[in-house]
Amino acid sequence: MSLQISSKALLIVSSISLTLAAATGSFAVTEATGTTHFISKELVQSAYDGAVCKVGATGTSGSNGETGTTGAVGATGVKGDCGATGAPGADTKWSAVSEDIVPTEDNKFSIGTFEKRWKSLQLGPGTLYIQDKVTGNQAGLTVNAGTLLLDGADSLRIGNIQFTSTGLKSTLTDQDITIGALGDRGYLTLARALKFPDGTSQSTAMLNGLTGPQGASGPQGASGPQGPQGIQGAIGLTGPQGIPGVAVNMKGSFATLAAFTSAALIGAPGDAWIIVANGALMVWNTLTTSWDDVGHLQGPQGLKGDTGATGAPGATGAPGATGPKGETGTAGATGPAGTIAPYGKQYVCVVPSGTKRVMYWGTCSSQGLTGTEYFILATFPF
Repeated sequence: MSLQISSKALLIVSSISLTLAAATGSFAVTEATGTTHFISKELVQSAYDGAVCKVGATGTSGSNGETGTTGAVGATGVKGDCGATGAPGADTKWSAVSEDIVPTEDNKFSIGTFEKRWKSLQLGPGTLYIQDKVTGNQAGLTVNAGTLLLDGADSLRIGNIQFTSTGLKSTLTDQDITIGALGDRGYLTLARALKFPDGTSQSTAMLNGLTGPQGASGPQGASGPQGPQGIQGAIGLTGPQGIPGVAVNMKGSFATLAAFTSAALIGAPGDAWIIVANGALMVWNTLTTSWDDVGHLQGPQGLKGDTGATGAPGATGAPGATGPKGETGTAGATGPAGTIAPYGKQYVCVVPSGTKRVMYWGTCSSQGLTGTEYFILATFPF
């Protein structure tokens, strides 16, 4: 079908779609191709039968219709030809850069490769920042007054040895940490002391070991000949101040060691008990939390000593009351004169302390103490 329009008339050659647009007061003529023409109603003067209509005067332009909806995006066109090569840009002089160097994309480019490396990297008094892979925080490496500062990181690991914010440790729990090397002649100096996991500390190497068990007594050796008198040696230097000892606190006695053991006593520093059966002194050991046999206060029966010289007569005592007459007994044999050799006197000073009594070796006056003095018969040394 076709539509012919002349300056005189509108000729409808064949059947076409002719509709009246009520909104604009004009006719919409749609061709078979889908093209639509709008014609004012004054232009159509005859019936739709193919007659030629008279052309009236040109009417005023109608108002624009509403904008239609946007159509679908068309298919991508074929690739166009390459453009002409642009003019060469200005050369960048990397030997002298007067501005910041910033990459076009974040965390993508590197400086140098494994085969092509930079010889040196010179940095001014600034900070070298490195991002933490896990937390994303930045750690800064700075040198300040001769000190290398690592801010933003709480530890530094070299091999399996790790420097932490509080000390030094190994990342392997079964690996020793060695300070120094075999053959070194220097010392490890500590500012204060060593502290152990149980809370105890050691500030000196002068420590007493644990008391070992009592060894068996060896046989009596033969007496050797008397040696010549040696010359008197020079007075030695005064030794360092010893660690203060703990005073012995005599708690009492038990008849036998078995009775003492069955009592299962828990002692305090300085507590001591005497075993009557053998004279052993049991002292509480705070390191092993057990009782140690530190020796006998009374030694075994010694050999009979020589007869001592006759002592001076004692003062005459006051007459006693006359007792009843006893039967005459048989005369006994005259016994040897008594002696205390080879025993000697060991003085102790007992001082009350609350509900306890504390025993100090030596006389009270020699130690400036106020207490009661006793002495113990013992062989020397004991």
